[in-house]
Amino acid sequence: MVVRTDALTPLVAVSDRTRLAHFRPGTACRIFIVGMRTSTSLRRLSGADRVRLSFADAGGGRPLPLASRRTWIPGLGAGLAFLVVTSMAWEQITYWHSREVHTWFDRVIVLLKGLWVVGLSVGAVVLFAVTIVLLFYRQSARIADGRLIHVAQLGPFRALMEYDLAKVRNLRAVDAGNGRARVWFDYDDGDHKLGRDMTPAEAEARVKMIQAAIDGVSTRRPSQSDAAVPRPTPRL
Repeated sequence: MVVRTDALTPLVAVSDRTRLAHFRPGTACRIFIVGMRTSTSLRRLSGADRVRLSFADAGGGRPLPLASRRTWIPGLGAGLAFLVVTSMAWEQITYWHSREVHTWFDRVIVLLKGLWVVGLSVGAVVLFAVTIVLLFYRQSARIADGRLIHVAQLGPFRALMEYDLAKVRNLRAVDAGNGRARVWFDYDDGDHKLGRDMTPAEAEARVKMIQAAIDGVSTRRPSQSDAAVPRPTPRL
């Protein structure tokens, strides 16, 4: 059997036109608006000057190592619990559809089974979200162009939160208990933490690295008092 390729060309063209017709400019606008709202919400929560959402990170600058924690073991546990809860919900759904309803007692049983399925479904959604976070959530930080960039990564999705080093105040290592410490700093009207708990020596080393970058920025930028003093105009 011989298939003519010229006969398929109109069908391909119609398929392309249909695909383009479904993707309207309004769809792109909605995606852009959702991204802007998400970026604005993250900026309010983090207190950063700028928050960028991206699927790629060009990197660059000076890396700031953050403490990493082994979360794949609890992630696997949460994933196993998700599979168990999902199988229980599916079993209840199949029972719900196969049961014949004749009396009021049967209706009450079906109603209770339905409520049980709703509870299991909510638990499955929560366990799925916890599994994704434990298995794929990562944090990193770097110093570049006078800014402290904190990157929160969930799989390929990244949220880059940028802080101006000249506005970072009260940089410190705070005791987190159990022989651990965490890096905190004040920015604008709030205090913010950087990364997870680490050893006190690691926290002090990160503080020194960030403080050295802050000192370097302050020496390069003129102070506000110096900028406010008018310079004399040279006489001709």
